[in-house]
Amino acid sequence: MKRLVFFVIAFFAFCRIYSQTISEAETFFNNGSYNQALEVYDKLLKSSPNDLMLKYRKARCCILLKKYDVALPLLEEAERRKFVKANYYLYDVYFNLYKFSEAAEAMRKYIELRGETLENPEECQEKIRKAEMGIDMLSRVENIAIADSVKIAKTHFLEAYRLPKELGTLSFYSNMSSYEFGMGIPHRSGSEDPHYSTLVAMGYDLPDLPDLKQSAVVFTSGREDKRIFPLPDENGDIHLSISYKLYDGWSHPTMLSDVLNSSACDNYPFEMADGVTIYFASNGENSIGGYDIFMSRFNGDDYSKPLNIGMPFNSPDNDYMLVIDEMAGIGWFATDRRQHPDTVVVYEFVPNEKRLPLKTEDPDYRRNVAQLIISRKAHFNNAVDKTEVEKVEKNKNEINFRVNDGVLYTQLSDFHSEDAKALYLKLVEVDKRYQTLKILLEGKRREYTFAESYQDKEVIRVEVLEIEAEVRRYAALVDEYILQVRRAEINAIINN
Repeated sequence: MKRLVFFVIAFFAFCRIYSQTISEAETFFNNGSYNQALEVYDKLLKSSPNDLMLKYRKARCCILLKKYDVALPLLEEAERRKFVKANYYLYDVYFNLYKFSEAAEAMRKYIELRGETLENPEECQEKIRKAEMGIDMLSRVENIAIADSVKIAKTHFLEAYRLPKELGTLSFYSNMSSYEFGMGIPHRSGSEDPHYSTLVAMGYDLPDLPDLKQSAVVFTSGREDKRIFPLPDENGDIHLSISYKLYDGWSHPTMLSDVLNSSACDNYPFEMADGVTIYFASNGENSIGGYDIFMSRFNGDDYSKPLNIGMPFNSPDNDYMLVIDEMAGIGWFATDRRQHPDTVVVYEFVPNEKRLPLKTEDPDYRRNVAQLIISRKAHFNNAVDKTEVEKVEKNKNEINFRVNDGVLYTQLSDFHSEDAKALYLKLVEVDKRYQTLKILLEGKRREYTFAESYQDKEVIRVEVLEIEAEVRRYAALVDEYILQVRRAEINAIINN
């Protein structure tokens, strides 16, 4: 009898401790302390390894901590044991593991099992649409060569971009004020800052826009004559705006284009040197998840419909700020996939001259490439990838300089004269500026062709004349440096 009483007391004591521990885990979960909640569920599962509810709750924690591989077997077991809600969360796991077909099937099954009790049919159908987008994007993964990557604080990620000033500058909104709306755009003399006025007129107060302040990026053209940046419209949606430099300040910002506007937030703009192509990020309905990178071109009347540039650039997480330096043959983009909330990874890649589809029948390899989960060996499996990456590393030392009709140098080490080598390096810098100016000139000539008003054409005409003069000056400098390099090197050879 005493033994029975002891076991009864022990049982109720265990139940009390168990319920308290469950309550503690739920409190952690509801407060967003998912790691602490996960620790509690792990402890409970050691004593109750077959408890389906504990496994389900652990899986929920793992999803929010982005530990999808851990959550997958737990939810698959719950689904086999007819736990209806498991299919809803299996969608999230499959989706983030790039198993988009399985994700769509899990959501369809969830809808079927819920039947008339389904509370969120529109949300569920939207999830299926996103999964179908993923299926399509995964079938068209681009094969790009990654040259480097750097993990960096989200608030400083622009420091990883080595963009030449002549191609433009990128900057965050600085501290907002009634004079600067945080972009370093000076207000017109004797008037209030136009951006601030715009916000006030819309009924916004600057403190109401903390996210915009912390994450918005301003692109300033290489000639510092225009800026593209995000601003809220009258409905509170964030769209790309443009402002032009005038004689006494900057023009009032206007929306860049209705064609580019999404129903959500558009940010992180970069305009190519041609003045026609623009890259930006948006988290609207055509994004597979979070921010996706889009591309559009100005066709004379307006911008073309934005094109999602696909994988591996885009993912179910946030991907943004794609920048390309055509002269250097290098590009960058940022992503927070598999990262701590405060950090991002900026990838440096070699842009393909033409889109290069990934050719593989291996679904796991395709998913790995799409997610940028690729080891050096796997990445270099394709000879094109290896060649392109090596090209980036070797560009610093590989040259193509003809000293005379019979002598061609292909390495910096070929030079006999240190003076000639120094002059050659200066020649490279001058020629790079020369090539960039030619690209800028081509872009300005396009702008002139498509300008609508006489006043706009006159402003652009003056700019074209200025750039043409610079092109001629740098062309002459290139020729002069070539002669100086040859003269110094030939003298060194003769004297040796």
